[in-house]
Amino acid sequence: MAFKFFNIGKANEEVSRLEGEVTRITSDLATANANAEAISTEAEKLKSDLTAANAKIAELNQTASDLATAKLSIQSLTHERDELAAKIADPKGEIAAQAAKAALSIAAGQGVTAPVAIAPEKPKAETNLEAAKKLTGLAKVIALEKLETEARKQNKN
Repeated sequence: MAFKFFNIGKANEEVSRLEGEVTRITSDLATANANAEAISTEAEKLKSDLTAANAKIAELNQTASDLATAKLSIQSLTHERDELAAKIADPKGEIAAQAAKAALSIAAGQGVTAPVAIAPEKPKAETNLEAAKKLTGLAKVIALEKLETEARKQNKN
């Protein structure tokens, strides 16, 4: 770039102005570098906060899964409790059902055809085992442990 200066005074003014411009730009660059370091530090802090938040989310998801499993277990136990309460409240109903089965088998032994065919019942332990296999997580463990306990009690009797 060719500058045409007819006067040394004007050239000195231009040099001074350009030196001032260089000083200002150098100062701006130093400020920008300091800001970049601060932003980099903040980004690292945010990255660590994000990692901690993701870990907390994973923990909360696991807790929600455990809660859902516990709710299923509670429903299963409540249903079983209600069935047992119904049996205790009306023991004659179970006796009547057994008597009807016995009457049908006696009638079949005498050559009389039964008016209603009764499907053979699955053993209760087998039904509970199938239900336990469908569960997941903590509910499955609780259900299987309960079945093992019931089997041990039956073996003692």
